[in-house]
Amino acid sequence: MNERGFREAPDEKIASYPPRTQLNWKVFLQFFTRPKIGRWILVLLVYMMGTTIANTMFRPFLVDLGLSLAQIGLINGIAAFSAGFVGSFVGGFLVKILGRKRSLITLGGGMAIANATFIIPTLGWTSIPILYLVSMGFQFAYSMACIPMYTVMMDKSRLLTAGFDYTLQISLVFVGSLTAGAISGFIANAIGYQGAFLISATLVLLSIVIIARVFDNDEL
Repeated sequence: MNERGFREAPDEKIASYPPRTQLNWKVFLQFFTRPKIGRWILVLLVYMMGTTIANTMFRPFLVDLGLSLAQIGLINGIAAFSAGFVGSFVGGFLVKILGRKRSLITLGGGMAIANATFIIPTLGWTSIPILYLVSMGFQFAYSMACIPMYTVMMDKSRLLTAGFDYTLQISLVFVGSLTAGAISGFIANAIGYQGAFLISATLVLLSIVIIARVFDNDEL
């Protein structure tokens, strides 16, 4: 009991383990020299590149359609992210059922289809309900597809440097996404929105082919 008459809680110990590995360039380089890690890095770079192109160019496409900032915020913000919130839960459930490899392929396929649906408005189907469905469907599929990728990223993290390895893999995803985002405007300017959305879906399919052909089930 303390001086105010309240019972003090016993000291709690935070679950942890003593650091045994000092982070340095050797730890960094060892991650990239692990057996078969190169093809997983390739997947990390490509898996979200197509999605980034589609998502980046959908915003200016909505502007070109003449939508107001409020409408764009609702379509690409509140509605889309609400669908993504639901998709993340569904993705976690499906990973448990399908396993790593099958969920990467299956949910990646759903993401490719969602990317391709961005082509629909470029064909003249630009009603507000369709724009909502396209945006929400994309974010739903994207969130589902992220879950198996994040799960495998944790699997690929070494025990004593798990936080470092996971952060490094996230950074590789961002490298691919930033590269795709940087060139997306040039792609759309050169071949139009329709071509950009088609390329985005193709890139997702490419990553699925890589996963299907080069990974064994026991690797994922």
